[in-house]
Amino acid sequence: MLLTTLILLPILPIIHTSSAAKIEWNRTYGGKSFDAIESVIAVPDGFVLAGSTYSFGDGSKYSDAWLIKTDKEGKELWKLILRSGIATSLVKVEDGFVVAGYDYSDKSAWLVKVKVGEESGFGFGIKAGIAGLAALALVLILIALRRRG
Repeated sequence: MLLTTLILLPILPIIHTSSAAKIEWNRTYGGKSFDAIESVIAVPDGFVLAGSTYSFGDGSKYSDAWLIKTDKEGKELWKLILRSGIATSLVKVEDGFVVAGYDYSDKSAWLVKVKVGEESGFGFGIKAGIAGLAALALVLILIALRRRG
């Protein structure tokens, strides 16, 4: 198979194309309210998407951060509500994923570690603002450098 490209559109579908730009599959995720995908990574058995949802979660006026795991054809395998907020990026680590995001309700930035196969993780907040976002960026850079060895 030739090089593939993953395209995200604002209405949440994922479209998988070949190098000749022929659509191989198209999936849409979410519920009846506003939902958004902010980040996606490819994993050996499919994709992991991170974003926010108003359709699922605690039903408050704020969105909830969520992860979606799909197979290679984009079929949803599981979804996980992480906490209040928006998941903006994620990286694969040895035993799961580290997800970064922010929360409008308490104005904080956060990281959550999710172990594969478990619907729980641990997280900590960093107060938002320039210093908080800079600290979050530094943590993500260190994680990326560690992955490279």
